[in-house]
Amino acid sequence: MAGTSAPSLAWRLEKTGHVDSTSDLVGLRAREGAPEGLVIWAESQKKGRGRLGRSWISPPGCGLYFSVLLRPPVPGEQLASLSLVTAVAMAEGLSGACGMEIGLKWPNDLRIEGKKVGGILLDFVPEGGKQPAVVAGIGINLRTPLGGFPPKFAKQTTSLEGAGRRLPEESELIGGLLERFDQWYRTFLDSGFEPVRQRWEALCDGIGSQVSVPLAGGTAAGKVAGIDAAGRLLLDTGGGKLLSVDAGEIIES
Repeated sequence: MAGTSAPSLAWRLEKTGHVDSTSDLVGLRAREGAPEGLVIWAESQKKGRGRLGRSWISPPGCGLYFSVLLRPPVPGEQLASLSLVTAVAMAEGLSGACGMEIGLKWPNDLRIEGKKVGGILLDFVPEGGKQPAVVAGIGINLRTPLGGFPPKFAKQTTSLEGAGRRLPEESELIGGLLERFDQWYRTFLDSGFEPVRQRWEALCDGIGSQVSVPLAGGTAAGKVAGIDAAGRLLLDTGGGKLLSVDAGEIIES
């Protein structure tokens, strides 16, 4: 919590082969009482998950697929902010490892020149529990070949190698990502969400762009102005009005 001094996480990295889902495996271990810091890293996933019920294509040799167990001592309403904490850490870690700018799109996309290169999905265990554990699932496209993405997403998706970057060894890459994750997680626990919010906005590649977000009662449209203190998207709808959006899919004009 803000005002405390959070210790560094003692990462316990477990490498595995072909699994259904790293997040499901970490969730199971969370239910068994595993302490935070567990990381399960898989060669491939059969049932990798993305937002809004989508699958995350996870073939062997093409990506980095891992999930992290956290048990943050913060109120339940702050837990969703960990998606943005994770995004900042992954963007910085990838930028440092690959020597290129990684942008962020609300709420959980990692991007290169506007194309998605990675994503983050949070699970809570138990879902709806008073003080649930958080499972942060992370997928990064390392070397997906041309034509390897579903046609529906091919124009909006890329990989690090596809963007012309040589990659470090995967063990070195994940080590660097976890080191940056530890730094930002402790910042969040020590100082609250505000430093994360500021850094997320600095990394966002869509500030000022015109977008729309389909909502239950219609569609919200405006320019991306940033995020608020709860991690909600802020849209400038004109006339000095800011609209906050807590969930949805950004459609860029």
